[in-house]
Amino acid sequence: MSVRLALYPALLCSGAAALVYQSVWGRMLHRVFGVGDLAIATVLACFFLGMGVGSAVGGRWAQRVRSPAMAYAALELGIAVWALGSLVALPELHRAYAALGAGRTFATLTVVRFVLCLPVLLPPTIAMGATLPILVRATSEWGAARSAAAGTKDLGWGQEATWLYATNTLGAVFGAGVSGFYLLPVQGAQRSLLCAALASVLAAVIVVVTQRVSARTGTRGRAEALAAVGQEGSQGVEPPRPARVSPPNDGSASLSLGARAALSASLAAGAGLASLASEVLWTRVLRTIVQGTTQAFAAMLVNYLLGIGVGALLADRLLKGGRSPLRVFGACQLLLALLTAFAIGAVPQLPRLIVLLQGSPSTIPHEASVLMVVSSVLLLPLALVLGTSIPLAWHMVRDDEAHAARHAGRILAFNTLGGLLGSLLAGFVLVPAMGVQRALYGVIALHCTLAALAGTFAGTRPARRLIGALVPLLALVCITKVAPSLRLAWLLDAWHDANATVIRGPEEEDPCPPDGECGGSSTCIEGYCNDTVRFLREGRNTTVTLLSRDGTSYRLFNDGRPESGFSPGEPGFGRELALLGALPSLLAATPERAMAIGFGGGHTTTMLLKGPFTRVDVVELEEAVIDAARLMHSTLSKPFPLDDGERTHLTFDDARAQLLLAPAATFDAVVSQPSHPWLAGSSALYTEEFFREVQHSLRPGGVLVQWVNLFRMDIPSLRSVVATLLAVFEHVQCYVAEDSSFIIVAGDAPIAFSQTTIDRLDANLPLRRTLEAVELGTLVELVSVVELDTAGARRFAAGAPVIHDDRPTLEFALARLEFYSDLDELELDQALVGVPWLGTESLAALPHELVPDAFLFRAEEVRVRRRALTRLEGSLQATHLDSSDLLMVQGTLAELRGDLSAAIRDYAGSQNRDAADRLDYLRHVEGYDRDLLAHVSARQTLPYNAGHALSACLAVGERPLCAAPLRAAEQLHASEDDALESAARAFAEGGCASLLIAVEADEEALDDPEAAFRALACAESSHEPERRLRELHEALVAARMRTAAYERGLAQSANEGLNYGLAMRHFVHALRYDPRDGDSAAALARLLIQAGNTERARAVLARTHAASRALRDPRQAVERAARDLGITLP
Repeated sequence: MSVRLALYPALLCSGAAALVYQSVWGRMLHRVFGVGDLAIATVLACFFLGMGVGSAVGGRWAQRVRSPAMAYAALELGIAVWALGSLVALPELHRAYAALGAGRTFATLTVVRFVLCLPVLLPPTIAMGATLPILVRATSEWGAARSAAAGTKDLGWGQEATWLYATNTLGAVFGAGVSGFYLLPVQGAQRSLLCAALASVLAAVIVVVTQRVSARTGTRGRAEALAAVGQEGSQGVEPPRPARVSPPNDGSASLSLGARAALSASLAAGAGLASLASEVLWTRVLRTIVQGTTQAFAAMLVNYLLGIGVGALLADRLLKGGRSPLRVFGACQLLLALLTAFAIGAVPQLPRLIVLLQGSPSTIPHEASVLMVVSSVLLLPLALVLGTSIPLAWHMVRDDEAHAARHAGRILAFNTLGGLLGSLLAGFVLVPAMGVQRALYGVIALHCTLAALAGTFAGTRPARRLIGALVPLLALVCITKVAPSLRLAWLLDAWHDANATVIRGPEEEDPCPPDGECGGSSTCIEGYCNDTVRFLREGRNTTVTLLSRDGTSYRLFNDGRPESGFSPGEPGFGRELALLGALPSLLAATPERAMAIGFGGGHTTTMLLKGPFTRVDVVELEEAVIDAARLMHSTLSKPFPLDDGERTHLTFDDARAQLLLAPAATFDAVVSQPSHPWLAGSSALYTEEFFREVQHSLRPGGVLVQWVNLFRMDIPSLRSVVATLLAVFEHVQCYVAEDSSFIIVAGDAPIAFSQTTIDRLDANLPLRRTLEAVELGTLVELVSVVELDTAGARRFAAGAPVIHDDRPTLEFALARLEFYSDLDELELDQALVGVPWLGTESLAALPHELVPDAFLFRAEEVRVRRRALTRLEGSLQATHLDSSDLLMVQGTLAELRGDLSAAIRDYAGSQNRDAADRLDYLRHVEGYDRDLLAHVSARQTLPYNAGHALSACLAVGERPLCAAPLRAAEQLHASEDDALESAARAFAEGGCASLLIAVEADEEALDDPEAAFRALACAESSHEPERRLRELHEALVAARMRTAAYERGLAQSANEGLNYGLAMRHFVHALRYDPRDGDSAAALARLLIQAGNTERARAVLARTHAASRALRDPRQAVERAARDLGITLP
């Protein structure tokens, strides 16, 4: 193999390595500086600056080196050595940043970041940028010599340079794909860097070995000799005199070579500016559709680079037949303007495409193949045309063979620095100032301007120059007139109803009228009347929207992802947010200063301010989030937490960067509620290194309160989060207050609720009242939502991998899950089988007199979850309850398992008044009314109310039996229902006549099915008018239907919770009140068959079938169940 041919595999390796370097160094530096917009821009600026400087310097240096091929090999080896050294240098950079950045202003901090980045990134990126111009020197002379030897017409050095550029870019395609889809997820950042260094070494070895072999074997032919040494006469062989390459056949031929060089560099800079601005903008658009995962960004980059690489190869074909590079350049820029306009209009159809590709009603892709297809539809056509820019610029000065490397380096440098300017302008100026859509129109205008400029210089006559300038401007006017729209507001909400998205699309919205007033509840958003969007702002980091679907409640979204919400009433947000913000006040040793990571709707900050904290530091990435939250609060007339200027301090930055800069022992509590952990930036807030930074910032007795999503989550990932926290902190406690959130409190001191918790609740009335509004205002209510203590968490997380910065497994694992892969409570219960609810230490911390109530409240919290009840029973062994309380708890657990005989036995043996209540309830609902009434007068422990006994006496219908329940009601001075007590008293004292008068005076008594039944029976025996009989019958049916529906709902919940014993009991109750309930009969029969009781299942279906013969739906439900179960109905 000749040296010339060896350059191509070498360039493939170096191109792949360069993209891996960029990805890995970017991730490593983001862990130091954070993922704030300016921090990311700092890293990007250093990388592009080095590449641009390297291209310019390499172009000049190439003219002086003796062996360009060997110089290239030396650069690749140098890059590899630097990459290996960065593994040692970056941790030191971490410490240097912490030392230099502490206490600095934000502007100074940005300078510090840039200064620290330069020595890390500038040397290797300069070397990377220099490689291609040096190789252009090696190949340009060979290309000219080959043309001279063959006597063929040549396109000059630009042809060989194009092949080198395309090869290097296609290598970068491989690097982008392999790093995003394999190396980073599977091997981690450090191993990825080692692989990239090996690729650089391989590139150098390929060239060096081929060079030495060629030198040893000699030369065959003058062209081959030249290729072997890469320069004239290096082996003593006189190269052929290259044929003169004619300048481009267009108007630029009249310009001097220097002027043409300046024109080509200027056009390359403009193309670079448009290219990178376009990439940033389209990446932002796609991020709102496919979400910002590492795999999504990799798919976008692969398609973008693939298009550029293939487009570069197409450039030479476009110049066949002597076409002018300037004219082709102008035509390509005009085509880019048209393609960009078409893409803007096509974007709203991408969610439909995603649904079709996935074959499921979800507009959020998780498979790599879908990500690749969706990003290719948008980016690949644009990138194909963009890829022609640099080769065409090279061909504008292709006739200057002597300075080929210098021209190549200058054009690459201008293109790279133009790209840097374009990316910064797009992200920091255009999007915040005018939004993505108008910024894309700006890119269209730039493409048209470049096309006009190229057309002006390409023309050989004034008329042609005028046409060349006017056609692009006319195209711009036409595009502006057509005004394609991204429909961003609709796009951000398309995920909410995937079926409607596919069927209707965005066409349902009406354009805004000229005055901008849409009328009704609609708001004019981006030129369209929208019924749900109340706020839309495109910030520097994300696009924030505020939606109201019902006109009263609000939901806040970040790039289309739900972040928070607010509704009328108190507190206006969910119990998980109330708990998240309250736990620091209740569990921190000295709650004085707290940090809130992420503002969202402001509810966590509100809860922190309701506690004793004297200072709350809020760190938020996106300013638009604050404005949206402020609008929610003002609309609902709620105080905005950041208006408390004395206690709150707001910083717009990455929280991790702020923690790194905070002195040790600064905070008493850190509340971390970042965005979703499958996103590329958010995953950094779930790693061991981050938790150690939190630990360093906490005072003794301080706590971290960490929010973890249960949506798009699985058990292995949740175990890893818990394991990672336990790798840093000695103690944790985990809570599930609602089905979408898992809250973990971590600290180095024991974490448990105690008498101190009660004292703090009593001392902070605003905090307690807010918790009371979400049924968490007492100690036992708080304990009821505890899922794991430290001992249980260690058993749950045993053997789970710890999440590290080097390989954030949580991010990659969750990104591969379907969007609606929620972790429900049943899966969590299954994973916790054998783990007691609370251990001895946690129970011992509770006030002893509240331990029974803690068990009872927890039992009610998990009443339908069989495995959770088993865990609760396992914790009884760690208690020292007296016999009465123990029997009360055991009776409750037996009742919730559906074991009625055990429940009645335990309740009867307990002296607890709650036990007496539950005993009355069970006897009544199971139809043991006479047994209940017989025990009322004889028992020593009174229940808290006499409602069940009063209902039982009306069910039995014997007046003397009402005496004891009425005496009990008098002793208690209360019953569940005053109207029921009045009805029972009237019946006991005056019989049917008095009962009918009582229920007519207060019809609320008829809400009780037994009272309604007794009233109807009395009316029938008293021969009341038909109208009155009909009214009482309707009241009885309504009461029974309500009770049946209630029991059916309880049964279905228990069935879903795998608590089959409880489910059967409630289905039986439902059928007792509504014998025609076909759905309950079918469900009960299936459970009975599952339990092996076929005869009882047959009897249940037969009774319901007979009762529902006149009702089609219940009858069909029973018949369908019978067929499925193989039961023959009579």
